[in-house]
Order: sequence, then structure tokens, then C-alpha cells
Amino acid sequence: MLSPGLKHRVMAGFTLVEALLALLLAGVGTGIISNTLTGILRRSYITIAVTRISDESERFAAAFTQQGKMAVGWALYPDRAAYLADPVANVAAVGNVLVFRDQLPDGTLINELYEFDPATQTLARYEGDFTQQRTLLNKVAFSTGYPTVFAQELGLVQAHWTVQSPYELLDFESYGSPLRMH
Repeated sequence: MLSPGLKHRVMAGFTLVEALLALLLAGVGTGIISNTLTGILRRSYITIAVTRISDESERFAAAFTQQGKMAVGWALYPDRAAYLADPVANVAAVGNVLVFRDQLPDGTLINELYEFDPATQTLARYEGDFTQQRTLLNKVAFSTGYPTVFAQELGLVQAHWTVQSPYELLDFESYGSPLRMH
């Protein structure tokens, strides 16, 4: 029974304008959240890529240093063609191909080759000859101030290179000093 003073009945619910406004606010909130999550994922991807590239280059540098310590000799060449044409006559003070020579306990000599190819922007490490690739770095360039990747000075073999990550240029350098120099 209705009281005599209550003439109109109150209906619960939303008007069309209120419902559309609620949907608009929900859409804006969802857009902000998705943009935030996308930004977080993008930064995570960049961080992972930079870390991966840095780790690969650090391992390459460590292999270079270790091989330099174990080598009984080394030689630098301007490029692969110069090395293959005449490994004795084409030795240079700087170059993009470095050959470390290591001697096993049984007297067997093994070559460890490092090659920078400016055309493909790769830095590769080979064992034995150019057919047994061990490591490959991509998006490699010369470091600022260095005309080649490899150089030698006062019996110290050096490698300087820059790798392009999705975010920045990463500079690396490594040095090797054969046992006879220690």
C-alpha cells in the first residue's frame, strides 16, 4: 500500500547518457592500462636484447683473451683474401683477420681465426679454418678511432668493435698476450 503523500514511483537504473559515459570511461581506462603494459613490455624487450648482445660480445672477448694467452704465435691480415693468398707474405700490423696459432700437448698446431666482415657487419670466430665457425656476432662495426677491428702494438694483440643493439651502440675491446710475452 502506498502512502497518500507519495504520488510517483521512483525507478532505479541509468539513463542512456550515464551508460554511454560509463562505457567511455571504461574504454579510456583500458586504453591507458594497455599502453602502460605495452611500454613495459617494450622496455623489457629492449633490456633483454641489450643484455643478450652484451653477453655474446663479452663471451667473444673472453674467448679472444683466452686464446691470446694460449697462443704460441699470431698474425694479422687485412682480410680473408690476403690470408688465403699467402699467410706468410701478407702479414700486417692491423687488419680484419687475426689468426692465433695454438699447440696441443702432442705437438699438433691448431689455428683459431677471427674475422670481421664489413660487408655483412659480422665478427666471426673459426676453429681450424674458415669452415668451422664457432661464434658469430651480428651488427658489428669499427669502434670510433679504429680503422680495423684487430691491431697489435708492442706484442699485445688488440680487438676493438662496436655492436648495434636496439637501443644503443655497445663498445667492446679485448687484449691478448701470448705466453712468451708474460
